[in-house]
Amino acid sequence: MLAWASAFVPAGLPFSEQLQHHSVSVDWALLSKTRNTIDVADFYAAFLMALLSAAYHNRSGFTKYFRVVKALLGKLRYRFSSASNPIHLGIFLPLARDLFLEFGRREVLFQLNGEILELCRLFQTTIGPVSMSQRTHYCNELLTGVDPQMHFAFLQTMWAHTTMLRRCFRHTILRKSRGQQHNESLIASLVSEVKSDLLSREVKELVDRLTILRGGPISQSQCDDSNSCWKFGLLLHQYCGHLILLLEAENVFDELLSREARASAETILSLIEDNWLDFYNGDQLLPTPLCLRRFLVVRSLWISGLTLRPDRSFASIAPLVPW
Repeated sequence: MLAWASAFVPAGLPFSEQLQHHSVSVDWALLSKTRNTIDVADFYAAFLMALLSAAYHNRSGFTKYFRVVKALLGKLRYRFSSASNPIHLGIFLPLARDLFLEFGRREVLFQLNGEILELCRLFQTTIGPVSMSQRTHYCNELLTGVDPQMHFAFLQTMWAHTTMLRRCFRHTILRKSRGQQHNESLIASLVSEVKSDLLSREVKELVDRLTILRGGPISQSQCDDSNSCWKFGLLLHQYCGHLILLLEAENVFDELLSREARASAETILSLIEDNWLDFYNGDQLLPTPLCLRRFLVVRSLWISGLTLRPDRSFASIAPLVPW
């Protein structure tokens, strides 16, 4: 649909006007569809419009097409999941979910946090639970032969899990701090989904192998491997485990002071490399999420400090903290 619309964009228009032209074309095409004629191409058209809007900081456009995607996913979920009607583009549905998490992290206002989580659960019921195998599949399709040891797929998986769990943690704490009820079944479902993947044989075997590698001598080629992206992946893996520990507790504030939380926080600290906090370490030249490594380390130190420095913890739990 977008390719068809692109053919009629006048040359030389500013990008904002091109985006508006695409938006009108996609809206017109979607309005012409019925429940029986909507298909996967319509879903991807709305999805691409949402990403374009986010990439060019058009928040109203992102919000609009995010909600269109959410509606289409609900209408199409039986078609996506039907074994008798396989969709050849279905491999990229997990990628669509992950990109919504990533772009939503940068662009969506806090009031859309709950809707992002609802979309993730809708994906869960449509394409099944998130898993490293899904991400390995689309990474292999997009980066054939580039990631034979699955270090990049592991890093991307842990980054997506971190983004999801941070949203769940933010949602839970903000609602509790305001005396509001939060959607416990939604949070529990998403946390359980991530936990199951972390406990999968594929992830556990890779974590064991990378932990052994980290504790032994590192070759020069391993040091040059995107600045050892797998080391950052191990930190994210532990960070996810720490957030799950807190989110599964009956009371997050009490769990912060538990023995298990202290042990988990100390493990987080042991996985942080000093140079990741260096402002001039060149991270900004690396691909996502490595370019954001310093910021995630600060968040890791903050959440570890809630347990390791309880005298300063609870007063710092406020809407402005770097979750």
